[in-house]
Amino acid sequence: MDDRLKAHARNFDKLDWESFPEGKQVHAYAETMVSETSTLHNVLKRYLSPIVVEVPIILHPIVNRKMIMDGVFASYISRLTDEYTKIESTSPKVKETMLEDAKHLTDKLSALPGVRKMDQGLIQAVEVRETTLSTLEPQKQGMENGTSNKKELVPPPPASKEEVLFDASQTEGETGS
Repeated sequence: MDDRLKAHARNFDKLDWESFPEGKQVHAYAETMVSETSTLHNVLKRYLSPIVVEVPIILHPIVNRKMIMDGVFASYISRLTDEYTKIESTSPKVKETMLEDAKHLTDKLSALPGVRKMDQGLIQAVEVRETTLSTLEPQKQGMENGTSNKKELVPPPPASKEEVLFDASQTEGETGS
């Protein structure tokens, strides 16, 4: 499964992280990973003893499906977190699409029968991702609203004599005290 994940990750730089493909709610890699992992789960379920597969008692730790799937999930979280941090765009839309992909993976894989729920680590890694607005975006929004986001610099009104804390025109010799 690690090889499959690497193959998907190689194509991350080609993905449009700003939006999903038309008619989709997640990127194709997320759907494919769920499908491939479900296939692995079904093969393990089919060929391993039902006691080893379904019962949480660890009879054979090496072949216990729960342990196998836990390892797969941990690998996904670790690798995808690393791959997500390599994506340079910090726009809110990119974070939103990543979050939808992470939720899809976590929810679908956690729903597989007879396995523990997938850790929320992938979702948490995306949620803490910092975002920045582009410099054009606020100007564009202001123009759409008919307002301008440019702030005019207006000099402050002159201070009255009582408000002056320090007058540079006075010197120590003039104060007389």
